Amino acid sequence: MITKIVPYLELMRPINAAMTCIAVALGFWIGGAPLPPVFLLHLLGAACCAVGFGNTVNDIVDIEGDRINHPARPLPRNELSIHQAKLFALLLAAASCGLALSISTPHLLAASVPLLLLLLYARFLKPTLFAGNILVSFLVAYPLIYGGLGSTILSHLLIPAALAFLLNFCREIVKDIQDRKGDRATGAKTTAQIGIGPLNMILTILGLTYLIALWLPYALGHFGRIYLLFCATLVLPLHTAWLIIVFKARKERRWGTVSLILKLEMLSGLAALGVDRLFIPPA
Repeated sequence: MITKIVPYLELMRPINAAMTCIAVALGFWIGGAPLPPVFLLHLLGAACCAVGFGNTVNDIVDIEGDRINHPARPLPRNELSIHQAKLFALLLAAASCGLALSISTPHLLAASVPLLLLLLYARFLKPTLFAGNILVSFLVAYPLIYGGLGSTILSHLLIPAALAFLLNFCREIVKDIQDRKGDRATGAKTTAQIGIGPLNMILTILGLTYLIALWLPYALGHFGRIYLLFCATLVLPLHTAWLIIVFKARKERRWGTVSLILKLEMLSGLAALGVDRLFIPPA
């Protein structure tokens, strides 16, 4: 029984789903969403199913490229059929909408946005220059806003969401570089075809922009000194580390290492928000 469930869990990308749930929970808590606490479970379920839907649809569309880039995924290794994956995607979409509707109609509308965008991405935007990267990065930033929907201090979440967008945009570019072999074989057009030199410059510009924006939540008084401390001791060293790797490496780039550091930096940023709010509740 467990062996039959595992491929479906792999399709959902548990780590990505967990990070999304953390962002939703933080948005709910930090924003002080005007909902009974039990509805947080509904929000988390809706978000988790939406992530699973997007990843499943993406794997269905990108199966030929994954046979080269990610042969260990369930579809390339034939543990699930395309038909089974499509049914699973439909079930996840229905569950996401149902859970959101159980909260309110506005939450249903808000939950429908990422589902439609994820479908649009997988079907049309993934093999395009930057459009898919921008869309996916928006969807990574969206859970913070979704969790705080209806809050009177929702504006406090806008800059953290923008930071999440910038950081994930960098990671999407790195992932395109990692997947360039399979994408080239299937004719997919991604940012990797621009060339390493220009992408190095783009990553550097995005990274420096992030560094400037990182301190704004403190400067604007939305978050306090604990946020500042976490940013200085955790986020900043990680950010500096991947920027140095990208900037200095000219031939054999450790793109997998860069991708991992970026993911750890995202988690550190979320921790900075959560721990700060734990000790300093919003006024």
